[in-house]
Amino acid sequence: MNFITKQIEPRNKVAARLFVYLCIRILKQSIMKTMRDKVVMITGAAAGIGLACAEAFAKEGATTILVDINKPEAQARKLMNEGYQVIAYGCDVSNTQAVKEMVDWIVATYGRLDAAHDQKTDPIGPDATQSVQQNQ
Repeated sequence: MNFITKQIEPRNKVAARLFVYLCIRILKQSIMKTMRDKVVMITGAAAGIGLACAEAFAKEGATTILVDINKPEAQARKLMNEGYQVIAYGCDVSNTQAVKEMVDWIVATYGRLDAAHDQKTDPIGPDATQSVQQNQ
């Protein structure tokens, strides 16, 4: 906003600020419309960046599945109490079969999985990814 307002004469600063405000508001509304009624899975959602991502998706209207090796029930309960649609799911994502079962459960429960965000900390390697893809 400062860059735009500095480039405009002082008498037009109010108009520039209004323009920036409206642009930001339109962007936020389009993001909310994009995520509303979507089903999103976030791994590593018990803490840190994974939890922050899960909170952001939930607050934008997505049904959000918080996934961690230890089921993140407290984190999900906090978001549910704030009125968001979330569920906790315990899964060791280094276990290919467990991941397949989790995705199958999500699709069986919600009819689809629109987005997935992998925020777990230790890599599982290409073999696990290939194995999941081969079993589909």
